[in-house]
Amino acid sequence: MKTNVYYVAHSFVECENAANQIQSKNTFENLLKLDENAKGIFLGNKGGVRNPFWRIRREDNRFFIDRYDFVNPYIEKIFKLGIIRKNIFPYLFAKRCQSIMRKDGFPKIVYIRIDSPEEGICYIKNLDRLNIGRIFFEVHHLKYEISSFFHWNCEYLYCKLAYERLFSLARKNSGRVRIVSLTEGLARMINSMVNVGKIDVVPSAHDLYISQPKEINFNKRRIEIIYVGLNFRYRDVETLIQAMNYLSDKFYLRMVGGKVKERDNLTKKYRSLVKQRRLILEEPAPHSRIREKLMNGDIAIITLPSQGISFGASPLRLFEYMSVGLPIVASDAPCLREILTKDSALFFDPGNSQDLARKIKYIAENEKEAKRIGEKAFRDSKKYTYFERAKKIYELIST
Repeated sequence: MKTNVYYVAHSFVECENAANQIQSKNTFENLLKLDENAKGIFLGNKGGVRNPFWRIRREDNRFFIDRYDFVNPYIEKIFKLGIIRKNIFPYLFAKRCQSIMRKDGFPKIVYIRIDSPEEGICYIKNLDRLNIGRIFFEVHHLKYEISSFFHWNCEYLYCKLAYERLFSLARKNSGRVRIVSLTEGLARMINSMVNVGKIDVVPSAHDLYISQPKEINFNKRRIEIIYVGLNFRYRDVETLIQAMNYLSDKFYLRMVGGKVKERDNLTKKYRSLVKQRRLILEEPAPHSRIREKLMNGDIAIITLPSQGISFGASPLRLFEYMSVGLPIVASDAPCLREILTKDSALFFDPGNSQDLARKIKYIAENEKEAKRIGEKAFRDSKKYTYFERAKKIYELIST
């Protein structure tokens, strides 16, 4: 009997303003190359005041559940409840997804980029009703680990208990429910909470298909340190900025991305570096221009804190840096060590701006070593394209 494949993500894939949007869009597009009949369900951004979260649109293999996003931040601001945006809205999205699936009478395999534990619980409770043979939950983080997501301790405790319930239900239904993680570190965290058994790891990816690595040349008047990120929060970017105080005027830092408020705050705090043109803060570039930005850089930096997201993060910029062949200096964080090695990057102590400055200086003074590191990262990046990511997912759902 025919089995339909669904790829589901609580993401506005019609935009490219966040990593989850870029990743979800590219993953599904490449999954279609392997199964042209696969169906995708995503958030849509064409909702209105009269239908803030309910209208369903269909475009070819894609369904969009339109949500009027204007209400989201204001609800949280007024009521001071993070769970409305982080837990309840994903649950409502799951209910609308299920209304689509119920109209499809065929058996289903469902792969979900899960955004909250309530989403997963909602699906597990309705496996038979939805005629789901197997379901895969791709977990990107445990939200209770990120303190700024919530306003009250009770929200934190509620979210933690919800994850425990989700993973307990997954264990009880292990024949039909599988957990997928972005990193080995996150997989270990999940199993330390509830032992769900084998967790498959599917890292992030890139879509910058470049035939030759960037040519490294430090024999120039100024050297550009490049940092790209759609969001500066939780990324320890100030360690990078402060490292500029330990480097000569030959170096300047270009930071592409961040929110308007984040860039404004950094501009005020580091006014002297900005005035000297040693710190250049640019608004996020369209995803189509990221390659150009990286090709103009000389040394790429990835900063992450020693705790929190450093166990579960699989940053898109990591794979984009690698795909260009830039020499990378990275925080010695567990999630980065899963992808990078001493042959494809230089590592510095997280939060230590002096150590970061030393590693940047070493790279600039050893061009041959910089080329070797960049070329190794470039070769390794071929394992992390979106097509390779889609192949891993397709192999999981096909076995």
